[in-house]
Amino acid sequence: MIDKNLSKLKNDLPDYNIDNYKNGIFQKYNSKKNSKIFHFSKMAFALIVLIMFIFIVGLSTYAIKVDAEEYKNAVEFFEANELSLEGLTRYEIKEIYTDITTNKFKYQKTGGVIVESIKSKLPGYSIEIENISSSELNCVWELWAKLRKQKDISEVYYDYVPYMVEDNNHILEYTKYIFTKYESGKECWNLDIYYSIRGYIEKDNCLFVYGNQLSYYSTEDAKKTYITKVSSDGEIIWQQEFKDSNRFYKIIINNDNSLTAFTNRTAHSSYLKIYNLNSNGDILKSSENYFKDYSVENVVKLKEYYLVYLEDREYNTKFEKINFDGIVETEFSYQDEKYRYFFTDMIEFDNQVYLSAYAVPYFDKPLNWGGEIRSLLDILNEMDYDTITDEYVLNLFKDHYKAVLFICDKNNGDLKTFYTVDSAIGSNFLIENGNLTWNVEYFENMTYSVATSSFTFGGVTRVYNYMYDEKGRFIGVNKTDNLRIFRK
Repeated sequence: MIDKNLSKLKNDLPDYNIDNYKNGIFQKYNSKKNSKIFHFSKMAFALIVLIMFIFIVGLSTYAIKVDAEEYKNAVEFFEANELSLEGLTRYEIKEIYTDITTNKFKYQKTGGVIVESIKSKLPGYSIEIENISSSELNCVWELWAKLRKQKDISEVYYDYVPYMVEDNNHILEYTKYIFTKYESGKECWNLDIYYSIRGYIEKDNCLFVYGNQLSYYSTEDAKKTYITKVSSDGEIIWQQEFKDSNRFYKIIINNDNSLTAFTNRTAHSSYLKIYNLNSNGDILKSSENYFKDYSVENVVKLKEYYLVYLEDREYNTKFEKINFDGIVETEFSYQDEKYRYFFTDMIEFDNQVYLSAYAVPYFDKPLNWGGEIRSLLDILNEMDYDTITDEYVLNLFKDHYKAVLFICDKNNGDLKTFYTVDSAIGSNFLIENGNLTWNVEYFENMTYSVATSSFTFGGVTRVYNYMYDEKGRFIGVNKTDNLRIFRK
């Protein structure tokens, strides 16, 4: 109808091109239609871009939130387990956290953080972690977890830094220790000690620090030992120098606040020098003994004499009784065809001498290596290393060791009573409230390591208290939470 009318109109208006008019109408219509489609496409594309942007931002925000939560958890884990964050990046903290909580113990930084924490509780603790296995590091972590629960940790710490001194055109290197006292976790004071600290004793709010000064040049002047008395506020009260000594075995603070110091004269342990000092640190007298082929392993002061424990290179042991004038009075030893005994502590109680020790099966092979653990090494060396488990090694140790208590006549050393405890080693004595406590260490775990240089066997022992009344009668045993490091 439209076309018919247009055709008629075209005939009536010969000068006007009705077809062009018609085509123009259709072009405008199509142009408007395409414009709407294009506009809709642009809006759709913009919407997609907006959605993608919101999605990416959402993912990023979520990732940041997850990372922050993970880092927060890692920091809380470090704080809860008393691990130091010092020197660690955010990434390293999270990696160590993941490494420990997943029980992998493979991240290179994990071992160092754990060991430094143990050192904060046990000054002098050392373990080679460069080639340590995951299972060994796991044991170290378990040790730290148990140590954190112990409350009888000293609040005195010391660490060393080297310093140089020029002498006669030679540069001598010495060691300076930083000695720090804490109370309730807060530092009270610190003190520079210009010798190598070997130990300290606390009594009457004072510290008695002792150690030795050794340079790389082995001159007589460099072989000195020192005792320093330090007040409760970190001030040096007095310091005594011993020029003819090489190192201390131990020092004892007597009831009258006088001191007895046991030192070695040379680098060899065959000499024993005994010094008596008054409460002001002045040397009153001294004595010296030489034991030739034997080394001094321990020495104690009893009521009437000094008792010295000696051991030679063939692991033969003996005791020397020395009076207070420095004269040897009696010598005695304990031999057995089935066992060798190694003594760890000595004390006088109930008018008798108590000796703490441990026993291992007797060995008489050439002792160029191995000693008391040689038979264990012989067994393990015959095995494939990958088949050796910690449980197997622990059982070997339990079968190998016995804790032993000797009760002896105080005058001649004759044995009166003999106690043994399987799967353990005898440790130190304590006297409290008139009763004697014999600490015995039971083996709880043990690892065999051929990669570590500082030890071959490493583990943890738990202390049990064996108690005796004032007449020496056994009154009971108590399991404690006290854990100790074992190294061989």
